Amino acid sequence: MPTRNERLANHYIAAMGVTGVFIEQGKLIFKAGQCVSVTVAKPPASRRIFCVARPSHALLVVERLSALLPSVTDWDGALTALKVVAGEACIGVTPHDVVALRACDVVHEVNARFEAMRATFQLKELNREFKARRGHGEAVTYADFIHAKKADMLTAMARTL
Repeated sequence: MPTRNERLANHYIAAMGVTGVFIEQGKLIFKAGQCVSVTVAKPPASRRIFCVARPSHALLVVERLSALLPSVTDWDGALTALKVVAGEACIGVTPHDVVALRACDVVHEVNARFEAMRATFQLKELNREFKARRGHGEAVTYADFIHAKKADMLTAMARTL
């Protein structure tokens, strides 16, 4: 079960519209495919995930990479083929672990902003909103309410990029 921060990082990655391309080593061959959703969870050792900005980019990379992978015999060859395909198509490709770290850094920034707001008594409006929702019979915990507000902030941050 992912932590609240991991769920926020996953939310941010989804809000950014990041799509993944994976290369997987089977028994005898390498194959490529598209990840429908990218999360901060580490992939299995037999799979490497690379992120692109749009689903159409992922489809193009997977299509072209799939034509090259049958002749590849090792990870270095598979990664070289990915770089060639992405370079020829002018598509930026970022390793999954880098995307996950960046998303976690953004979540850390949002948490720091909320902590600074709490420390300087700037959460009064949010607290009023929470109390109003509870007063109307909505069953929500304060932690879930704040988590949703952080997710809203992450969505807004993703839209500005």
